Amino acid sequence: MPDISKIQIESGTYDIKDVKSRKNATMFPNFFVAPFFSGYGSAINKRMLRLYVSLDGINFNATDISATTIYDDYAGDVCLQYDKVTQTFFLSMTNYSEENDCIIYTSKDLKNWSKHKINLGYMSSHNTLHRWAPVLFIDDDENATLYLSLSVEYKKDDTKTYFKQILFKCNNKENLTFDKLGQILLSDKTDTSNYIDGTFAKKGNIYYFIVKHENAKAIELYSTSMIENINNYSLINESVALENVKLESPSITFTDTTANIYTENYIYRQGMNLQQCKLSDFPNISKNMRFLDSLVDDNNNNVTNESYNARHGNVVYITDENAKRQILNSCEIGFNSYNAIKKKDRNLYLKGIIDSAENGNKIVAYPNMRLVCRRY
Repeated sequence: MPDISKIQIESGTYDIKDVKSRKNATMFPNFFVAPFFSGYGSAINKRMLRLYVSLDGINFNATDISATTIYDDYAGDVCLQYDKVTQTFFLSMTNYSEENDCIIYTSKDLKNWSKHKINLGYMSSHNTLHRWAPVLFIDDDENATLYLSLSVEYKKDDTKTYFKQILFKCNNKENLTFDKLGQILLSDKTDTSNYIDGTFAKKGNIYYFIVKHENAKAIELYSTSMIENINNYSLINESVALENVKLESPSITFTDTTANIYTENYIYRQGMNLQQCKLSDFPNISKNMRFLDSLVDDNNNNVTNESYNARHGNVVYITDENAKRQILNSCEIGFNSYNAIKKKDRNLYLKGIIDSAENGNKIVAYPNMRLVCRRY
């Protein structure tokens, strides 16, 4: 029987269990890691964090990461970043609590995590103010400056809650304290503007901010040459995703050749989508949306808000060799393993999928690469 150390890609599977393969992380021409949550409702036992690995940005393979301290929290709206200066993973999530505005976990090895309750200045006694989707961004400058953007409620009426995007800058990575930079000024400047789920990416010297305009049900894309210049974000695409499709939680990832836009389809077949374009065409994103089947459990997909599909996270393009090694050394990979998101009996679920997988023992190298694997 094949083991669970194989990553699935479009051309087949690739065995990463070999010691030399794990050490030589540079042999992967593309490497993505993505946290998503699954489940629904406000009960902790109905929400679950999962970490996925992909070599093509299309086929995502669930890992058996078992950081139980993370599961203790209501895992929603998660965002992962890697700090190459301190060799630390940062993971943020929404948390409905009067004790903090959000939560950030830090780890050096993806197994041992430290929990940080983040106070951004919105807490008050019996607080009912909504704070959603805390998004982290680590710049590629010398200090690997850490930023956090947050969707913060500023008013509500009988039918709707209105959010704005607030940007913060970390002034101490060890204690995770932040300075407030202010509201990011976006295209809708009316008193009913409503923006949620904003995330950052950077290509060259340009920062990109992708966000959902809740009123227009559109995914907007902005650019700026200075991330901290919150009054000078330029709208470069007012409708990145498909029209009249209910999408949210966008994130953007740049490889050497493509721009990838990931969004959550939150009504039917709840799960993640991908739109992709060549860098030469960016920011004109293709309207060809691809539903990511590798993040969906089709057996439990007849109703909305199902328990198992991947939801609201971000996709990170990893180039740092140490980060790749940490991920490969810390997480067993499940072959075609979206069902591995079960919190208990995870290996039994993987075993059932592997046993029934056609050509499960076949190892296919990444396209156009010649890999030599030896046992030590």
